[in-house]
Amino acid sequence: MPISERAKQFAPFSPLNGLEEALAEKERVMMPKKALSDDAIALIGRTLSLLEVGETITVFYYNSYETVYTQIFDTVRVIDRNIQCLFVGDEMIPFEDIYEIQRAKTGEPFTF
Repeated sequence: MPISERAKQFAPFSPLNGLEEALAEKERVMMPKKALSDDAIALIGRTLSLLEVGETITVFYYNSYETVYTQIFDTVRVIDRNIQCLFVGDEMIPFEDIYEIQRAKTGEPFTF
């Protein structure tokens, strides 16, 4: 038997396609969304009212698709008050999922 044929008989075989991905998904730790205080919600609301398109910010938000908190540092592309979403970089972040917004230069929350 040629060497190339001999190698095929030892090739890995998985009769259950996608099983490893499904198990990895099952093992993923799901983080519940934290409840914000009224003061934190008011601060985020005031911050959103002061944001401008083109401003570079850091947003810490709840990613409901991956059920984890995510941080993004990028430029504000769109602030859509009708659908209550902030578009930062390539991400669409619902206002209700924002946990914290920080200035890009100082890393401090917005002050009023």
